[in-house]
Amino acid sequence: MAFKMNFRSTQHGLSYIYNVSRHVGADVDRCPNLHDDVALVQFLFKEVMPKIAPVNSQWGLPKVTGQFDAVTGFWIYQSQRAAQTRDGVVSPAKGVSYGVDAWLIAKLNYQFKQQFPQRFERLADDLELPLSLRASLKFAA
Repeated sequence: MAFKMNFRSTQHGLSYIYNVSRHVGADVDRCPNLHDDVALVQFLFKEVMPKIAPVNSQWGLPKVTGQFDAVTGFWIYQSQRAAQTRDGVVSPAKGVSYGVDAWLIAKLNYQFKQQFPQRFERLADDLELPLSLRASLKFAA
C-alpha cells in the first residue's frame, strides 16, 4: 500500500514524499507489484515524463491501472539510465538519497512537485488516482 512518508527535516526541498510500500518492477521474485504501489508509479511517470524526456511513440505513457505492464517497466528502465542502480525496480525509499544517488520514487516526487506544486500538496485528492490509492495517501507514516 503506497503511503505519504514524512521526513524529520526537509530533504532537497521535500518535507515528505509519496512512497511505495513494496518493490515495483518486472522481477516477480522480488516485486509483489501491489496495486496502489504500481498505480502511484504509473501516475508519477505519466505526469512528469512528458516534460523531462521524449515520449517514445511506440511505448507511450503508462495508464494508471495499478497492474504492472511492459510500458511501466520501460519507463522504470528508461529513468534509471543515468542512475547508479539500474535494476528495473522502484524500491521503497528510506529518505530522498542513498549514497550519491536518489531513490527513483523520490526523484519522481521531486519532479512532480517541481512541475505541479499545488497538485503535489493535494495528491491524495487527485481524481486521476484510483480511490484506494487516494485513501492510502491520506495517512502519513
